[in-house]
Amino acid sequence: MDHRTGEDATTTPEGDTSGTTFAYNAASETSSLTPSGSGALALSYGGTGQDDLTAVGSTTTLQNSQLGITREVSSTGTSYYARTPSPISSGAGDEGISEAANLDSDVE
Repeated sequence: MDHRTGEDATTTPEGDTSGTTFAYNAASETSSLTPSGSGALALSYGGTGQDDLTAVGSTTTLQNSQLGITREVSSTGTSYYARTPSPISSGAGDEGISEAANLDSDVE
């Protein structure tokens, strides 16, 4: 039972056409996801909240930093992730500038 609504705790998000369903625990964290045609994958977190996902299923572990996931280890190997600044647009026909360039523009 979903303590928030009194309904079944397994839901499909609005607009999701992939058929994936999600289950939630008492802390309103996503406790597992079930892709269409597959078995459920348990999700594990470090600490409280969902900002530190540490495992998906029993075969994939994740390492996080303040910027998000930095390493994924699974049965198929290890993947590393790096974050780069994303473009910021002023909305006035601007094509966007990088965050780093935006910060530098304040320094003369």
